[in-house]
Amino acid sequence: MGKTRLLVVIIETPDSLRSQPLLRTLKDDSRFEVVRLPALMLHSNSDVNKNEVDTSLEEFAYFQDRFMSPQEIGCAKSHNLARELVSGSLIGGVILEDDARIENLDCFYRSALDFLELNNNKRAVLSLNEFRVGGKSNIEKNGYQRLLGKPFLALAYALTPLAAFALFEANEPIRNVADWPRVRIKYFSLFKSLVFHGDDQNKSTIDVYGELGRNGLKISKKVSRLMFISFFSSKPRSISLSRYINEIYWASIAWHADSVLRRILRIVSK
Repeated sequence: MGKTRLLVVIIETPDSLRSQPLLRTLKDDSRFEVVRLPALMLHSNSDVNKNEVDTSLEEFAYFQDRFMSPQEIGCAKSHNLARELVSGSLIGGVILEDDARIENLDCFYRSALDFLELNNNKRAVLSLNEFRVGGKSNIEKNGYQRLLGKPFLALAYALTPLAAFALFEANEPIRNVADWPRVRIKYFSLFKSLVFHGDDQNKSTIDVYGELGRNGLKISKKVSRLMFISFFSSKPRSISLSRYINEIYWASIAWHADSVLRRILRIVSK
């Protein structure tokens, strides 16, 4: 019998050469079923309306203390289209942004396929890119870590059909950026990254001019939230106490706990 073909959906920036190195890597390899999905490029609120993209952004604006940009909405919608496609596949697949760069194609295929086959009846996502910024210092061994929180970026990830549908449904209409909609899913991250983020010449298509203010909240705002002042004074009515605690406390705790566990595993593996 032939090898199982792995579905790979590449979200491509229209009229761009960003995906060419990735396509050359995958070219003529029968192990992969490559689908090229044009990204939805939105540059203004009128573009959002013209493309009839449904949104529900009140909670995002509250938790992030800013509005979601048209570019972010387009990116989230593009991932939703890719997730919807993967949800209809037999075992799931891999979603790649067009500036993803695969370092070891054989390991990429084996790691993704083994994960999908093992978790086929679960809502499971495996991050294939770096664990955090500067990911090339990862543990030098095979396998993956179950995360308490969520992966770093949605650059490259394998996901089962159930996970793909759950992520699609959770962000339709668009409520959050592509990485990651709020839904109950088991997230995993490779010990050794197989996909890295772009080339030196690649620039963000979401925050071209660095104007989105994605560097975090002001100290006064953080204090207000930690002391529950914001919960009682300014939150949308749809946000429950448990949701507030999850977003303000647990998300940060889980992020740091995953990093600590990774450091422990690195020491143990030596």
